[in-house]
Amino acid sequence: MATNLKIIAHHNLPYTDVKVIMKELSDRFETNVYYVFPSYINLDEYLSTIVSKGLINPFEVEGYEVEGYIIDAYTFPNAKKNLFICDEDYMYTFLLEQFGDKAAEWTPFMKNWTNDPKLNLEVLKDFSADRCYMIAQYEGESIDFGLTISIESLDILTRSLNVRWWFVYDMVMEQDYTYLTNFLEAREFIIEMTQLLGGDKAYYIADSNSHTGIGQGDEWTMTWQEIENELHSGYFAKNLVNLRLALTDAAYFVNLQANKKTTDDHPVFYDDFGDIKLEDVLLHLGK
Repeated sequence: MATNLKIIAHHNLPYTDVKVIMKELSDRFETNVYYVFPSYINLDEYLSTIVSKGLINPFEVEGYEVEGYIIDAYTFPNAKKNLFICDEDYMYTFLLEQFGDKAAEWTPFMKNWTNDPKLNLEVLKDFSADRCYMIAQYEGESIDFGLTISIESLDILTRSLNVRWWFVYDMVMEQDYTYLTNFLEAREFIIEMTQLLGGDKAYYIADSNSHTGIGQGDEWTMTWQEIENELHSGYFAKNLVNLRLALTDAAYFVNLQANKKTTDDHPVFYDDFGDIKLEDVLLHLGK
């Protein structure tokens, strides 16, 4: 299975209130914000019930590529772009609110899950409890950038950066600078995005490694302090890689190589957002 890159950073958004999140995002990005949810169950025949709960029938919004339902909207004066908060777990909460425990026996739901109402109810409650929001801005039919926000952390996706772990690993650990310029440009965006949302650093993480569940979903229920504590202690006390120093400090890189045994030894790179200039990397190579 291919290992993907996860970029985890801190945010200071008011996570417990999605309406306040909408306003904060609208003000910070100066854009319209739509709160939406996807549905693998066709809810059209239940729209009379849904509309009474304040949901809106799907309609055309520029840049909206997710098939689903728009719950709410927050507009920004003269906004030129739209931002979408996708709540993948909203449907589970909605079904529990509408039908209670009987939601697990709801025919459209059982068609997509199991014939065991008890198991279905566990799924409904688990998904409803562990919620995170996916935020996306589209450029045509492609995502310009995407964020997954949980309690206090962000997972950042930008189309200008390859999502495979090797893309960053080979550059940092093997000095393969084929895509260095591309990375430095993407990093500027990551820094800008993180700082806009209240963070001051980022962690580049291999999403399938044997040393931490952060980057594999554990972060969704962790505070930022808990995330930092895990990534700076225990195994990572000696194996956390400073991305900036690995690219610009020859002595740091030599020491890093001396302690490397397998490609799984260093699955997390720490970015302190210090300056990384192309000439500094080339100087580090002796060029």
